[in-house]
Amino acid sequence: MSTSQCDVAIIGGGHNGLVAGNYLVRRGHRVIVIEAAPALGGMTTSGHFFPEAPEHVMHPCAVDVIMMNATTIERDLCLGQYGYRTVRPDPSYAHVHPDGTVVAFWNDPRRTVENIRRFSPQDASAYLEFAELLTTLSSIAGPGMNLQMSRPDPGTLMKAVRGVFRGRKRLREIVGFATATALQVVDERFTHPAVRSALMGMAASAGSVDKPGSSLAFLLLGFLHTTGITRPVGGMAALTGALAKSFTAHGGQISTGVAVEEVHLSGTAVRGVRLEDGRSIGARAVLSTADPHTTLISLLPEGILDRATTARVEHIPANGDGVSPFKVDLALSSRVTVPGHTLDGVDLRVPVLMLGTVEEVVDSFTVAARGRFRTIRRCGCASRPGPIPPRRPQARTASTCTRLPCR
Repeated sequence: MSTSQCDVAIIGGGHNGLVAGNYLVRRGHRVIVIEAAPALGGMTTSGHFFPEAPEHVMHPCAVDVIMMNATTIERDLCLGQYGYRTVRPDPSYAHVHPDGTVVAFWNDPRRTVENIRRFSPQDASAYLEFAELLTTLSSIAGPGMNLQMSRPDPGTLMKAVRGVFRGRKRLREIVGFATATALQVVDERFTHPAVRSALMGMAASAGSVDKPGSSLAFLLLGFLHTTGITRPVGGMAALTGALAKSFTAHGGQISTGVAVEEVHLSGTAVRGVRLEDGRSIGARAVLSTADPHTTLISLLPEGILDRATTARVEHIPANGDGVSPFKVDLALSSRVTVPGHTLDGVDLRVPVLMLGTVEEVVDSFTVAARGRFRTIRRCGCASRPGPIPPRRPQARTASTCTRLPCR
C-alpha cells in the first residue's frame, strides 16, 4: 500500500471540486483532486457518447452556466488564459405555446416586456415590475452566494448589505415572495395563458412548483436579467478543461478512475483518505463534494457520528417529492425545426425551448409524485445545447428534459 501526503484532499473532480482546488493551490496549499470516474467533469461533462454518431458531442447534465456568472470565479482563476470562452445566447429561454405564441426571455428585461406586450399589455407591465423585484432579490442573493459564512470577506459582505439597503422598501414583498409557491406567484401577477405557462416552465426547471419556497426558482430570471446566462464554446467540458489546466498549472494534482473508500480519522481529526485500490493519501483536511449522505454515512468510519446526528443526516431531503429531472440526448441527422412558431429575428433552435401549459406542468409533478409517468407531450423543457455546431455540417444535437418519478 503506497501513501502520499498533501494538505487537502478533495473528493470529486466536478466543477465544485476543481474550483475549490484552484483557490486552495493559489493560497500555497498542496492539493489533490480525486475523481472516481475515468475523466473529470461530473455534471460539467461533454463527450462522444453515441458510437452510432461519433461526431456528435453530448452534454449529459449541465448545458448553461448560470450561477457562476454571479460570482468572481472566472476572473479570480483567470480561466480565459486557459482556453475558457463563452457565448451569450439571447434570448436564452423561450416558451412555445400550443396556440403558436412564443414568449422569449432576453437578457434585457425590456425586450421581454416588449415581446409580451404584443399579446398582453397587462402582463407586460406586470412582468416589468416582476423583473425589478427579481433584480433586487438577485442583488442580495448574488453577493450572499459568495460569502464564506464562517469568515465573511468584508468587501463581499458589504455588497450584500448594500443590496439589502437598496431593496429595503421591498423587503416585506421579498419575504412574501420567498415563502410563496411558484404557482401562487404566477397566479397573483399574470393572466395570459402563454405568459403563465412560460413562467411555470422556468420554475419547473428547479423542482416542484406548488411547494412553499418554490418561488425562489424565479431567481433564474433575476440572474438572466443581471449577470446573464452563458454557454461555453466547445460544451461544458470546456469549463472543466480550463479549471483543470489552471489547477495543475499552479501545482495541483489530479487522480481519476479510482474512488475514495473511506476518510481516515484519528479520533475526530482527519488524517486523509483511503482509495478503493488500497492506496492512502494523507491530508490535513478533506473536502468532499459528494452529497451529504455519501460524505457523512458512506465515507466516514462507522460510529463516528452519534445517533442523533446520524438520524439528522438520514432525514436530509433528497428528491422528497419523488420527482427528478430526466434528460434525453438525441443525435439528429438534420436540423431541428419548430413548426408553427416564429419570432421575428430569433432562431428558435438557439434558446432552451420550454413546452407545456400551466395545467400540464402542475399535473406532471402531481403524476410523477405518485410514481407514474407522464407522456413526452407534457415535458417541461427541450433544448438544443452547444454553442458551436458539431463538425458534421447537417447534424445537430438536441436534448429534452421532463419530470419523472425518482425511486
